[in-house]
Amino acid sequence: RKASTRDDASSSHGVSVISAVLLSGVHDAIASDVVRFTGCVLDRWKNGAMPRQTQLFDGDFARETGDAPVSTELGDSFLSYSLSVITARAIPDVRDGLKPVQRRILHAMADMGLRPDGDPEPTDPDEILALAPETDFTLREAIHTRAYWLVGIAVGLVMFCGGSVNFHQIPHLVDQGLSRTQAALVVTVFSGIGAFGAFFGGVIAQKVTMRWTMVASLVGMGASILLLMKVTTLTGALIYAVTYGSFFGVLVSLMQVVYADYFGRRSMGTIRGSFQPFQMAMNAAGPFLVGVWYDQSGSYDLAFISFTGLFWAAALALALASYPRPPVRTEEEQAARLASDR
Repeated sequence: RKASTRDDASSSHGVSVISAVLLSGVHDAIASDVVRFTGCVLDRWKNGAMPRQTQLFDGDFARETGDAPVSTELGDSFLSYSLSVITARAIPDVRDGLKPVQRRILHAMADMGLRPDGDPEPTDPDEILALAPETDFTLREAIHTRAYWLVGIAVGLVMFCGGSVNFHQIPHLVDQGLSRTQAALVVTVFSGIGAFGAFFGGVIAQKVTMRWTMVASLVGMGASILLLMKVTTLTGALIYAVTYGSFFGVLVSLMQVVYADYFGRRSMGTIRGSFQPFQMAMNAAGPFLVGVWYDQSGSYDLAFISFTGLFWAAALALALASYPRPPVRTEEEQAARLASDR
């Protein structure tokens, strides 16, 4: 199929001008947006919806080309695209959550220390320090704070005990008289309750700070281990699963962001990773050492009592780990810090 080529030069020039204007107007749009706009224009072209074009043949693509004012072309073709971009990328919609521009505004407001309407101003000194927008530690600065060591040790103790309990609770329940199926049911309930605990943990942490929410969770986990020691029936085991699972879910969700809560977001990966080898070693050693102890003694009782003590020791460490004061930097150091993030 062929199309008339009259005024090809003028037509090409018009398309070039349109392309330049479009590209300059949507230079911030991502590639998918440009492809979508191009597809819309081509569909209208194919269906004969562009009024300045005249059909020469019955074929799908045969057209007579001609000049068209750029302003008119943009008014017809670019308006619908613009409305689509505004709707899809800027206007909030409950169907798909907050758009990128809204998320950027919220993050900027959080960095400035602005709070949602209706939230009371913090009065507790620890909470004020935790919410301060200036919280931004490098690894070198964090190492010189007491909180860095106490939080790292607390997380290491949790990984030692938590991994051991998760690994050995089924053998213990079987030793206590439950069937393997019942023991598996207990673990299923424990895991499901943990998922709900993770959700509510974030809600609670916004009210009483992440630090004290974790302290309460660790105290509860230690007490739950004492329940596990005395389990002899399925009902008692399910009570343990609900109790321990709730506290465990809260703690695990907050452990992922506790370093950002103490030291800011910019260097969170570096600061957290610096303690990770110790914590992972604790997590790997716990189940093995408990297994060796059980082989030698034939009982989990002393191991579980130790877990209770270690959970409470971790709670004490976090209770003592007050939020550090923001680091004091000279203007040159602050400028270098900002430049390193670009």
